[in-house]
Amino acid sequence: MDMFEHPGNLGAVRGTLWSIHHATWSAYPQGDDFYTPLLQMTAFPPDTEFVVVDDIDQSFLLVADVEKKKLDNPYDERHFHVAIWYEDLRELRTKGMAEGVEKDRRREDYGWRWGQDEEEENSGSEPDFLNADDELRAYVWATGNRLWITYSGRNALLTELRKSEAELHKDAGERVSNLFKLGYYDTAIREACVQLEDEIKKYLNVELYGKKLTEKFVAQLLKEKKILESYVRTFRQELRTVFKFIRNDFMHNLREADEAAAYAMLFRITRARSMLDLARQ
Repeated sequence: MDMFEHPGNLGAVRGTLWSIHHATWSAYPQGDDFYTPLLQMTAFPPDTEFVVVDDIDQSFLLVADVEKKKLDNPYDERHFHVAIWYEDLRELRTKGMAEGVEKDRRREDYGWRWGQDEEEENSGSEPDFLNADDELRAYVWATGNRLWITYSGRNALLTELRKSEAELHKDAGERVSNLFKLGYYDTAIREACVQLEDEIKKYLNVELYGKKLTEKFVAQLLKEKKILESYVRTFRQELRTVFKFIRNDFMHNLREADEAAAYAMLFRITRARSMLDLARQ
């Protein structure tokens, strides 16, 4: 099988040469530390809760409950997914950046782990909780439990993003940077969204917008096989989030944005543009 045809091929990950994720997920864990999932999870409105729907290979698959309703099919690709390493989740919990990760001694007592059916759960087998060390194993979910990012987590992310101010202005482009420096934060966000959408349309030579443009671009990336499918799947979540929660909101409404919010939104937009740069190579 071609390496680009394996959806769970993560490439060089966490100090390893190659890593294969043994699941077909809509998104895969990314980054070298907890700031990457923190960025992904703060792309949604502040009160968004995330539900754990699967776990394998030292990572969880989460679905963002953006509409606060029952998720009948949490794997549906129309939902917004984020994948996170156990290691990063532990860091977020330890640093007070995430809540909802709780001890549940009952599951340990019964040897329950995610993915077991009822017969296995009642078999009295020894717990194999998360296949991780004792410190991480203590933090687990019961079915239906939820995770959310705290106010401290959002502040910590903004502090980290400010360290990359010069790089952000460079990646966003001169027009966006000038608007930002003048304090026209909402206008800078709109301009960045327009630029991103326009560049994707020109790359594909199409006149599509929003969701249709996103899906067309992702399909083209998969067809070209220049980028690992696991990266493209995760990028799809990022781009859909940018269009739905940033582009759509700021293009159709008069929104106020302070410096902190503008930093976070522009950083996400430039991350989406980075995949376009890779496709052009």
